[in-house]
Amino acid sequence: MWQDSLLALTQAVFVAAMIPTIIHPTKKPTLSTSLLNTCTIFVVVILYMTLNLWLSALGAFVLLLEWSILAYQRFRLDKKEGVVR
Repeated sequence: MWQDSLLALTQAVFVAAMIPTIIHPTKKPTLSTSLLNTCTIFVVVILYMTLNLWLSALGAFVLLLEWSILAYQRFRLDKKEGVVR
């Protein structure tokens, strides 16, 4: 389906756009933002899978991994700064 390919392509752009944020040592979104996006994208992955949009599901899963990485990085930074106990 052309829709699957187009959705996967747009997600690839988002995946690429998030790489600088993951690489930067301190510039991270808040933990709540990262966790909310992770949970929301998880629902999207399941949705795409039920629609047999496998490329889109894969792209969304990579986004889910990236947001999970950002959540972990933010948690570690907050813990280091004494924000998280």
